[in-house]
Amino acid sequence: MLYGVRPLSGAMCMDKWAAEEFGGAELGDGRLTNRLIKIASDFADKPTASIPGACSGWAETQAVTAFSIRPARRSRISDGKTS
Repeated sequence: MLYGVRPLSGAMCMDKWAAEEFGGAELGDGRLTNRLIKIASDFADKPTASIPGACSGWAETQAVTAFSIRPARRSRISDGKTS
C-alpha cells in the first residue's frame, strides 16, 4: 500500500477508465452508455479475448453483438462523436 491507499484491482481500474473515457457518450439512452462502459471495461480487462471470452455469459455475448452491429451507433462511436 502506498500512503495507506489500497491499489485498485485490474477490473476496478478498467471500470474507472471506461467510465471516464465513455461516460459522456450520448447514445440517446443512458442504458446504452452504461452498456458501452461495461463492454469497454470487459474488453480492456481481457484485450486478447474473443467476444464470448470477454463476456460473462451467452446473454452478455448477445448484447455485445447487438450493440456493435447497430450502424448509427457504430458510426458515431468510430467517428469519435458522442452525440
